[in-house]
Amino acid sequence: MVLRCGVALASVWLLAASANAEVPIPKTEDGEGLPVGQRSVVHLGVAVPIGLDSNVFSSDRNEDPQPAGFIYPSAWVGIGNREVRDGLLMSPPERTGRVADYGFSIIGGFRQLLSGDPVVRSQPRFSIGARGRLNLLPGRRFSLVANEDYYYGSDPTNFRVDGRSFNLNRHDQHADVTMYFRPGGGRLSLSLGYLNELLRFIDGSQYRSNRNVNGLLHETKWRFLPKSALVFEYQFFFTRYLAEDIGVGRNESSFAHRFNTGYRGQLQRRLTLDAIIGWGLAFYRADVNGPDFSGLIGNITLSYYPTLESQLQLSLFRDFHDSLWGNYYVDNGVRAFARHTFRFKMIGHAGISVSGRTYHGLPEPGLEDQNIDEITGQRSADLQQRSTVATIDIGVEQPLRRVFSVALSYTLRVDGTDTAVHYTNGVTDELGYIKHLLWFVAAARI
Repeated sequence: MVLRCGVALASVWLLAASANAEVPIPKTEDGEGLPVGQRSVVHLGVAVPIGLDSNVFSSDRNEDPQPAGFIYPSAWVGIGNREVRDGLLMSPPERTGRVADYGFSIIGGFRQLLSGDPVVRSQPRFSIGARGRLNLLPGRRFSLVANEDYYYGSDPTNFRVDGRSFNLNRHDQHADVTMYFRPGGGRLSLSLGYLNELLRFIDGSQYRSNRNVNGLLHETKWRFLPKSALVFEYQFFFTRYLAEDIGVGRNESSFAHRFNTGYRGQLQRRLTLDAIIGWGLAFYRADVNGPDFSGLIGNITLSYYPTLESQLQLSLFRDFHDSLWGNYYVDNGVRAFARHTFRFKMIGHAGISVSGRTYHGLPEPGLEDQNIDEITGQRSADLQQRSTVATIDIGVEQPLRRVFSVALSYTLRVDGTDTAVHYTNGVTDELGYIKHLLWFVAAARI
């Protein structure tokens, strides 16, 4: 079972969570909150979601996917003087009289799978997440922004095994601090920041996947119109695996650079555009066989706001990331998102993301990984794996008076690949899967 952990991490972890992402513990929108002091508000909430997971172990259709119901009670508390939306602190760019804008929150959840199968019921249960956002001297000539995200996640692996003996439980932490300098009238903005990330798995057999990232962040922005700016960005990341075995399993450290430039601003009253394009580089110097990355990267996002209660968004993107399965992977894809608040306060949202993903630098069977006998599939060649990765998320939430709310959500996750890993112990792992998640949430929040 332990021999398959590298593939389990690749096919489940990369879709389950990523640094600085929304914590995947169920919650509803916050209520009005309790005022504290002159500007701060405290939010509290508890939720009891019940639902169905069509594929607990993210198995291929040929591997007899295991469905199960689940109950996932959660609770959260937060305090702040500005709303945090999609991970961003809604601090206005203009100078204000406040010394600081902030938002801090913590959430915990306990997921229990409902099944007559004791192996399914044994899967890990408890998860917790914390988020902090701080903006000191917002809008001033000098300002400082700090962000912190922490997530302890509990997830089953991608094959049937007792969750007490093998799972994907992990600590995932992201922190960054950035200083901004706005000389003159504020048309020019210069920033310099530091980033730190840590990924550490609880299971000792996954030690080669524990990693630490240190990074440098810079942005130069020139506002040539009241609501339009030209942007130049540079990012540097040093990814260090904490127990690196050079040439074994392809978890080598790397140096990555991103150079981006483009436009960010408001085209019309209800239309905004982010058009950023650049070049990325990644060097795996400890890997004598390579490969390194060098290629075009970018993101184009068009957002339209038909009303104050509606948002439509379309994005095209190409990017690369360090990978736990191989050296790195490249995504080429498209995203679409819609959100609307109805007159009776119901909130509806729908999103879809589809990308072509290619993993580069898979371990060479028998040489770089003695436990793998062969990697097969029409979409795997030259130590690469090609997948079509898709996610659909649809949901509605209805507040009931001031305290209560109910929500209904559906999520589809697809990893479309015919790649299979054949191990020397006779086990074969087919990496593709389809997962449906449907759940109903009843919550009380203030």
